[in-house]
Amino acid sequence: MPFPSSNWVLKVEYMKVYHGSNMPIEKPDLLHSRDKLDFGRGFYTTTNHSQAADFATRVTSVRRNGVATVSTYEIDLDAAKHLEILRFNSINGEWLDFIAAHRTGTYNGKSYDIVVGPVADDRVIRTVNLYLDGTLSRSAALIELEVNKTYDQYVFVAQSALDVLTFINAEVMSDE
Repeated sequence: MPFPSSNWVLKVEYMKVYHGSNMPIEKPDLLHSRDKLDFGRGFYTTTNHSQAADFATRVTSVRRNGVATVSTYEIDLDAAKHLEILRFNSINGEWLDFIAAHRTGTYNGKSYDIVVGPVADDRVIRTVNLYLDGTLSRSAALIELEVNKTYDQYVFVAQSALDVLTFINAEVMSDE
């Protein structure tokens, strides 16, 4: 079969995301998720394999059981078109307020199927916590957050969102 002509446009239909845990997760669900996380209760993934591997190692250490594992999924982008998706392209005031409301359990805004945006990792969460306890103003917290390198997270908040995920494989992280 010849290669498509130069005016051919490649249509991306799937996107890979990764989930780090202390076990393979072939069938993600919302029952095992916790409240008061960055984007609330949901199934957390990332497009960064290294970030998922780091999280898998950390969660396995904290739970003291299982084995650090990165599960890989494909998102069916065509099937996801009908979902309500909230996207934060960067750390900004809206992102900070959204995270603050979820971390304090006070969010009562619109429901989404998927939320996408920067991760409030250990470095970032220190600043968010200083904002939450009133030590930093919103503007001071945002200035402080600008210097942090962040990774992304794709959080599947509704069952309809989980339905667009297909499990690909699970990779056990080596102890080396």
